[in-house]
Amino acid sequence: MTRKDLRTDDNKRLTVAEIDKRLKSFLGKRYLPKDCLTFSYKRLGSGHYGAVYEGHLRHPEKCFQNTNGSLVPTTPVAVKLIKTDSVCQLNRKMVYQEIKVACELDHPNVVKLLYLTDGAYLKGYDQLMMVMEYMNKGSLSEYAKKYGELSNPEKVCHMLKIMLDVAEGMVYLSGKDIIHRDLAARNVLLTKVEGGGVRAKVSDFGLARILEGNYKLYRVNKDELPFPWMPPECLVLDPSDPENIFSSKGDVWSFGILMWESFSEGTLPKKVLKPLGITDGEKLLAAYKSNWRLPGDIIRCKEAYNLMTKCWQMEPNRRPAFVELVQELKHLISKLEVTKGGK
Repeated sequence: MTRKDLRTDDNKRLTVAEIDKRLKSFLGKRYLPKDCLTFSYKRLGSGHYGAVYEGHLRHPEKCFQNTNGSLVPTTPVAVKLIKTDSVCQLNRKMVYQEIKVACELDHPNVVKLLYLTDGAYLKGYDQLMMVMEYMNKGSLSEYAKKYGELSNPEKVCHMLKIMLDVAEGMVYLSGKDIIHRDLAARNVLLTKVEGGGVRAKVSDFGLARILEGNYKLYRVNKDELPFPWMPPECLVLDPSDPENIFSSKGDVWSFGILMWESFSEGTLPKKVLKPLGITDGEKLLAAYKSNWRLPGDIIRCKEAYNLMTKCWQMEPNRRPAFVELVQELKHLISKLEVTKGGK
C-alpha cells in the first residue's frame, strides 16, 4: 500500500474491518494489535479534540512470544480517542498518515506517541486510538492549582524550570515544522523524575496539526473555540487573508498565555475575560488592539510577566522565537539560583 492509497476519498465508506486492515498495513510496527492493549474506562482528561483514558500495554513482542499461558507484564499508558465530529470532516487515512509522522518524534519534553490501534467503540469517538506514554503527574493546569502561590524564589524557580521544559519541547517541534495550534497548560503533562522532581512534556501537538481543517469549524461554534489562547492574527477568520494562519510565532503567543496560567495558580484566562464582557474572539481582538493584556498584578515574579508580554506582541515577527525564550528562561533561572544561594 502506498501513501497515495492512504489519501483516497473512499475512506469514509470503509468498514471497520477494512480500516483495520489498511491501518495495520500502513503503520507496520506502529500498529498495535488489539490483544496487546487493555482499555480502561477511567478517564484521565479531555480536550477540544478528544479524551484520554487509562490503558495497560503488553508489548507486542512479549505478547505474542508468550505461549505458556503465563501473565505478560503490562505498562500503564494513556489512550487518546478522537471525537467523531473531528475525524469525519477529514480524509480518515490522511489522519492516520499524519499521526504516523508524530509517532517518529522523539524528545524528552514531548509526550511520546507509541502506537496506533483501533476498536474503541465509545459513543461519540472514532475507532482510532492513540497509545501514548503515561504521565503520572497529570496536566500543568492541575499541577499549578495544587502547587499554589509562588511565594518564594524556590517555587518560582521550580515553575520556571517547567516553562523551560515546555519551551525546549517547542523548539524541537518548531524545528520539525510542527505548529501546535492549541498550546495551553491543559496540553502540557508532567511526570516524576529521579530525585523527586518533575519533567514537563508537550502533548496534543499532532492532533491540533492534523485537525487544522476542523480548527476553522471551531470558529463557527464559539462554545468550542479556545480563543483565550489564540494569537490575535487568528481570532477572526478571513480566508482571503494570508496572514490569517497559525505559525510558530502564534504558538509563542499561546506560550505566554500558558505562562500566565502557570504563574497565577492555574487561573483560566476566561475567569478574567468574562467579567469584562469578552466572550468571543472578536471582542478579545478589539481588547488586544487597545493594548489590553492579561493582568500582571497577580503575577509575583515580574521578570516572568515581562517575558509573557514579549510573547504578546501584536506583530508576530516582533515576538521572540522559542530558541530565544529558552535562553531568557535559563537566564532567569540562573539569576534566581544565585539569589537562593546568597540567603
